[in-house]
Amino acid sequence: MSYDAMTWAIRQRLEPVPRLILLALADRANKRGLAWPSVVYLAEFCGFHRSTILRELKRLVRLRLIEDSGERRGQTRQVKVWTLLMDEEPLPLPKPRRGKGISIGDALPDLKGFLNGETVSQLGNRFTAMKGSPRKTVAPNAGKGRSGATRNQLEQVTSYAGAGAREEAAAPALAKTEAVDVFENWNRMAAANGLPVADELNGVRLGRIEAAIAKHGSARLLGAIASVPTSKFLTNQSSRPFKASLDFVLIPERLTMLLAGAYHDWKTGGR
Repeated sequence: MSYDAMTWAIRQRLEPVPRLILLALADRANKRGLAWPSVVYLAEFCGFHRSTILRELKRLVRLRLIEDSGERRGQTRQVKVWTLLMDEEPLPLPKPRRGKGISIGDALPDLKGFLNGETVSQLGNRFTAMKGSPRKTVAPNAGKGRSGATRNQLEQVTSYAGAGAREEAAAPALAKTEAVDVFENWNRMAAANGLPVADELNGVRLGRIEAAIAKHGSARLLGAIASVPTSKFLTNQSSRPFKASLDFVLIPERLTMLLAGAYHDWKTGGR
């Protein structure tokens, strides 16, 4: 495994499926950025069907993240050798579509655009608004010795259209750290796969993420998050109704199991 290739792959802003495939290629890359895992290996590593692997490899080529070097290896000399284009800039992300009546399904293709440059508090407001459940911001002393009219003035409903402007004026942007990167990657993956989105990066979560990074490294932690959609147990596809949250994954024993791939070996009937 090339550390430079893995670091580069983790930093690419992709949807979970192509992201995991790119991570699998980086995991098998040498110091020159060349990787030649077979399609069978990628399907087993990522937990996807062969046709999905082939389709997403073509997408990665279109995005100028990988290219066919022209070499062939393996016993049959038919396994493609991919070059990871770590020196090239990826294609720009599409701009988000804005308007009334936006649904979570409409927003997902442009989700990365919505998150670009957002603060954590803005992130929570946007996800709540897209799910159709408005958040209310109430003054701390509302309802204490005030009339109903005054309480109504103090109570503001955060809407999809106006949340961004108010938050930009009220909340400073968080410094970009490894812990914030892990937090944002979880929310991107969770929103795309119907899992619980973490509402805020509070002190408890921050401490747990920093402890996990100190023990396992941010690269392994981000790779583990990208692999969550491939687990039937963690994504509510087994006989036990359960959806993994960030807090569940950050429990040291659970994180160790996820890093070891234990959850991906569970059968659909659970344990």
